[in-house]
Amino acid sequence: MAQGCSPHVSANSSVCNGATDNAAGVAAALLAATQLRDTQSLPFALLLSDGEESNLNGSRAFVSKPSIDLSQLALVINLDIVGLNLFKGLENHHLIFGIANAPAPLQQALHQRLNGFSELKLHHFSYGLSHGRSDHTSFMTAAKPYPSLLLSDGSGGQYHSTADEWSRVNLAKVVAVAKLTATIAIAAANASANHGNSYSADMVNRSPSFPDTQALLELLNDVLEQPKANGLYGVQLARLRKQMASLKRIEKAGEAAFGQPQAEQIGSIALEFLQLSRESFFQNATSDKE
Repeated sequence: MAQGCSPHVSANSSVCNGATDNAAGVAAALLAATQLRDTQSLPFALLLSDGEESNLNGSRAFVSKPSIDLSQLALVINLDIVGLNLFKGLENHHLIFGIANAPAPLQQALHQRLNGFSELKLHHFSYGLSHGRSDHTSFMTAAKPYPSLLLSDGSGGQYHSTADEWSRVNLAKVVAVAKLTATIAIAAANASANHGNSYSADMVNRSPSFPDTQALLELLNDVLEQPKANGLYGVQLARLRKQMASLKRIEKAGEAAFGQPQAEQIGSIALEFLQLSRESFFQNATSDKE
């Protein structure tokens, strides 16, 4: 059994296949690369790194001794945990972390392009809610940071377990994420060609920001639309409603009252929400093959 992989009662075997984390992410990256190769003339680079679970060793090694000129990077797009149905009702939902931390011309280009992206319902979060959790951190915390995004579906009940099997993968979502990745890459490349590369340490805010409040509220509200289907009863349902109430208080107080205590509270709520998804395994892990 792989390091960090736990046995799960619903698994078909003792093998830790890592289907959503992160074989599906690799598949989506390869599909996006193929789409870009066949349709674009601008240069794109594909990196498949190992050692993410061990202090981001693979991506850190690449950033320290890159095989390409990193000064030409318009944007790093990291795919980690793809094709997962975090909860019932979120089958076509996907999380993006970091657009708000990118340079203004890049932010504008990405939002303009994604406004017409209808294949997925996108939930936008700041880089702060993803800091240290995946390989994009290696690029964002380099001596000269590089604008980076994380595309992810959360964690879910099969996270780091023998139940992370291919039968649990939402294949339609993997294809949609590949298209999303290619769409973002094209927008970033064009923005870089038009505006140049402007990197700043100001992009690396390691704490959640005020807009994360509304983004989390929307996500939690979508889950609460189907509490029974998601196995949310009693204590679990009360926990989710308590999270909603806390977020609404932060939202009502406004951005002027937002500080480190509120940022820490948002981070705690996000982690507790992911923990709820892990406790609701049977419901959130179903796919179109079951």
